Amino acid sequence: MRRSLGIILNFPSMHLKYLFDELSKDFDIKFLVYDNNAFAERNRQGWSVYDVNPDDFITDADEFEIDNYHAVLCLGLKALRIANRLAKGERRISIFYIAEPPIFYNNVQFFIKLIYYWFFLKVTKNVDLKRIFAIGTIGVCFYKKIFKNVTPFMYFVDPKKIYNDRKDRNLINERYLYVGSLSFRKNIDLLVKTVGYHDLRLDIYSVDKFTTNERIRYCGNIDNGFLINYLMASYKSLFLLSRFDGWGMVCSESLCSGVPIIISRMVGARMLKVFYPQAVTFIDSLGELKPITTNDFDCKKLYSIQNKFLNKLRFYIDENID
Repeated sequence: MRRSLGIILNFPSMHLKYLFDELSKDFDIKFLVYDNNAFAERNRQGWSVYDVNPDDFITDADEFEIDNYHAVLCLGLKALRIANRLAKGERRISIFYIAEPPIFYNNVQFFIKLIYYWFFLKVTKNVDLKRIFAIGTIGVCFYKKIFKNVTPFMYFVDPKKIYNDRKDRNLINERYLYVGSLSFRKNIDLLVKTVGYHDLRLDIYSVDKFTTNERIRYCGNIDNGFLINYLMASYKSLFLLSRFDGWGMVCSESLCSGVPIIISRMVGARMLKVFYPQAVTFIDSLGELKPITTNDFDCKKLYSIQNKFLNKLRFYIDENID
């Protein structure tokens, strides 16, 4: 008999599709989606909504009968809070928690949030939290300080959605690429200074407006699927110099497209440096930029890396499921 897996999350984006499709091979899945406002915001940013059977969705938490599932996968702290509130039966249901680290910009904020999360996990008594799957290097470091069973995890790229072969692509005048918002968290001021300092040429794709200059070209908002399938592979490298990023999905998409990444150490996807030592470059301050050493690396390697993380998730659910 197939087992049932409940999944609680705010937004079923395309970046979760591969994970859910793989889990659906082993489990009967039902989603509780608690934040309808996220749909409009993600669409505004060019994201696509995960195309799933509407019958698999529940938007009213009171209709999500949590005790009927063999286990529940929570994506984010609010999802864990909802699971704890809904669990009222005698059976303490097994919970697996996929968790990004909370945003922090300094040590004071780090310790305040560490205490808050530690306290929250202590008072989460209605469910049995089996394991935290921590997103990125920062997530692992954060959650290991407050919980015993922590496993490194990542966000997945759907292998069918990325065009991998760069051989028939010409570089666009050695131009660099940035994709995302222009918020404080993304550290755009350092990006602009770095481009000027090293006399680079950069294209920005963002829903937020940016004034074009001789080095930086603002290309407007763009559909994410079109970008990663048709444009991304033509660039020399991707920049993501965030003050904080739990993962940075665009890093995975870039590497799958055969494009090296230049990131800060506060980007969770720095974990990928272990697997792509020549294609991942760190930069935290002006003047640090090292030359990209290669554009020739196994861009499909990320898929086998993803499957290793996915198999760990499967293993722990199978080992602990009710």
